[in-house]
Amino acid sequence: MNANRAGACLLLVLVLPIWNLGVTKWQHAHNPVPGNFYSVDGRQMHLHCSGAGLPSIVIEAGASADWLGWQGVQPKLSHLTRVCTYDRAGMVGASLALVRGMQGLCGHKSRRN
Repeated sequence: MNANRAGACLLLVLVLPIWNLGVTKWQHAHNPVPGNFYSVDGRQMHLHCSGAGLPSIVIEAGASADWLGWQGVQPKLSHLTRVCTYDRAGMVGASLALVRGMQGLCGHKSRRN
């Protein structure tokens, strides 16, 4: 009886993560995220820009928030200029390389090197 329980537990431990991965991939395929993904310093970064004009506004979400928190504001600002929201790579803060990467992704060159 204990061998059957151990086998059932092992089966669940193996099957559930695979099921989760499959459902996650299906969700991503059927509900694409607006914007694009870019590689910055070896990390994948999500960037969603809308509107046109200068200066570009880059909205940073606070703490552990993501770009979705600004989706009520971004469409309104995009009538005036280009607005970009993004998901930070890591929660510690942006490094200088990441800031330069953001400037490059938004289509503007850094004024300082």
